[in-house]
Amino acid sequence: MTYKMVDKQVEALSKIFIRKKLCPLIASNVKGTPDLKFIGIFSENRPEFFITELACISDSVTIVPISTDAQFLDEERVCNLIETTGV
Repeated sequence: MTYKMVDKQVEALSKIFIRKKLCPLIASNVKGTPDLKFIGIFSENRPEFFITELACISDSVTIVPISTDAQFLDEERVCNLIETTGV
């Protein structure tokens, strides 16, 4: 995979995030700070994860990684992530 191929995939994915409103704005409850955008990613470390990460960074989206490792994957932890970030 070339840098140019990665760049095209990042740009396309970023456009999809915006067009499909996959990362809606969440109002910040801290005075003077901007609204936030979050997306949850349930993935192992792999090229697609990093392409998604770059697409998120290009649109100022905060990534909420959800581990695929069984020791970190329990219902309470995932529910807490969802409630806290709205993903």
